[in-house]
Amino acid sequence: MSKTINISDEIYRIIQNDAIPLEDDINSVLHRWATDLGKIDNDQTPLVYGKSNTTNEKNNGRRRPYKRSQPPETAIKITQRKIIPYLLVALRKLGGGAEKVKVEEELYKLLKDTFGHPWYHESISWGTPRWKHYVSWAKQIAVSRELIKKPSDSRRGYWELTKLGKSPSAFKNNDH
Repeated sequence: MSKTINISDEIYRIIQNDAIPLEDDINSVLHRWATDLGKIDNDQTPLVYGKSNTTNEKNNGRRRPYKRSQPPETAIKITQRKIIPYLLVALRKLGGGAEKVKVEEELYKLLKDTFGHPWYHESISWGTPRWKHYVSWAKQIAVSRELIKKPSDSRRGYWELTKLGKSPSAFKNNDH
């Protein structure tokens, strides 16, 4: 049974920062936090509706729920938000800007202990490995924080630091 709750703007921003874009909702973030705190067993992964294309008579034509893939215990867990400082370092190493492929290569070198795990190499969207998907979302978050230029201000496929992204204060609001 669903309950309605009021969440302050501050808490909502915290939830939003920990959410996996296009994958999480508020409940799944709260569930992950409860799991991390040991309040829920890992086997009780929340069901997320609308992701599977499979329908049947039992669910009246609605899409059936699926369990979201959780990283295995052997994988080092990292969020897109926590990739941002590494992304800034990679871009700085590349002179402040580079083609997407070069940035991904540099970032992979920086995070090889994390991204080297097979879980990060699973295809999750259009054949894209999970680690590249995470990097793309980290870049989008960095663009929204004005740390990396929008494609319209740079060029498509070229990732470039903004003035703010080049400054030492860029690391101030990001976990490293």
